[in-house]
Amino acid sequence: MTRVPILSFHSVGDDVLPFDLRHLSTHPKVLEKSLRWLNRHHFTTISLEHLFFHLQEGSPVPDRSLVLAFDDGYLDNWCFVHPLLKKYGHQGFILVTPEFVPNETEVRPTIEDVWQGNLSPENLPKRGYCNWEELRAMHEAGTLKTYSHSMTHTWWPTSSKVVDFHRPNAPWIPGIWNENPIHEKPYWMTESSAEIARKLPWGTPVFENARSQCAPRVFPPALSNHPMVEYVRKHGGEDFFKKPGWKEQLLSTQTAPVESVPRESQEDYETRLRFEFGESRRIIEQEIPGHTCSFFAWPGGEWNETTQKIALEFYDATLTTQHHVTISGEDPQLIHRLFFGQRSPELTGLIWPSVWKFTARLLQHGGHSKARIRNWIANCAIGLGKCFLKGNRNYR
Repeated sequence: MTRVPILSFHSVGDDVLPFDLRHLSTHPKVLEKSLRWLNRHHFTTISLEHLFFHLQEGSPVPDRSLVLAFDDGYLDNWCFVHPLLKKYGHQGFILVTPEFVPNETEVRPTIEDVWQGNLSPENLPKRGYCNWEELRAMHEAGTLKTYSHSMTHTWWPTSSKVVDFHRPNAPWIPGIWNENPIHEKPYWMTESSAEIARKLPWGTPVFENARSQCAPRVFPPALSNHPMVEYVRKHGGEDFFKKPGWKEQLLSTQTAPVESVPRESQEDYETRLRFEFGESRRIIEQEIPGHTCSFFAWPGGEWNETTQKIALEFYDATLTTQHHVTISGEDPQLIHRLFFGQRSPELTGLIWPSVWKFTARLLQHGGHSKARIRNWIANCAIGLGKCFLKGNRNYR
């Protein structure tokens, strides 16, 4: 039985993502060495459409086929991924959330400009998201086709229970996005971590929450004048969070019982889901003429029977993050994909463990006997490197 794995990346750049997104980053050398390995071992990357028709209708696929995915539409996918795929003759798809796509039309430089001697590496753009001009260019080049990753890709409160607070070492990034999505989402990573964190008042409560597609949301009162925010302001601001027991102290200020807050009805929740699915597809197809956006990837891999049913009103299939390879005979409208340990360059200064984990994932699903050994060696190298090589940036 033919097995075609989908191997998924996120950010592929020389500057790691901020805060708790760091684990989604890998170095361009990981991708380049992985692509070289694919060529050396005669693997073929096919399109997501090709895989779908294979699963649905039994259409043939080449031996040693795989699909490459790149989540979230990071700018480095344009700067590094697109040129590398073109250089090594491969293709993939990019998952985009329209609310994160910037409005600018400038096509920014890529690593190709460095290869040609027109730009120094340090002058390449750093963090951010691809704009529509860049997404169109990748579509036309055949390197990365664009599919939907929802309209908002955020988290919403699901109750009025306070579970945490916006603070210097753990900023509540979705709260920043939700306060002003048009101005914050496309640009939030272009500022320093300190500047980003200060966009919400310290002590802003973080309510029990879920990904936007997962549950009906509630509507708490405005947060900027919340009593807990005022308490932090009066008791040292940023320095308040250096005090022992600060969390218990802050929670103790909530003496009144938690008030009930307005909640979405099931009908309103399903209407919002249809906006997440339908508006995202509409915008992508409007911005990339001639493209059919037939596929949707679940943010965080989270879905249920209700969300899947509604998503299929708009898409041919959805993609999960379950560690499995979908094969002929299984549901072709629910396609699984795989992730691998991308982070070894940042943790250890070593490129090869992430490349070995990438190749081990492929070999494992091809039934190769040495895949587990390869994966074990890579994990050991990452573990030892974290202890002895952390901070080394002479990537090997």
